[in-house]
Amino acid sequence: MGEFTGVWLSAVPFDVNDGAKGDALLEVSTTLTEADLAYFEWVEEGKGAREWLVPAAVVNRASRLRLIPLAEELGEL
Repeated sequence: MGEFTGVWLSAVPFDVNDGAKGDALLEVSTTLTEADLAYFEWVEEGKGAREWLVPAAVVNRASRLRLIPLAEELGEL
């Protein structure tokens, strides 16, 4: 299998059942349009959410990141 590089983005937060590890949630707000993202979309049958593998330089240039506190993620705020 080939090696892929970039930043995995998803339309919804993933959890351990989806293969995500760790206890942090990073929100990515981007100025990229649907057309911009279409090139990077990772399409597979049977997935429950849309995903993209975007080069870090593109994410860094067109996005704002925010670490979501665990209490907010759990809806406790």
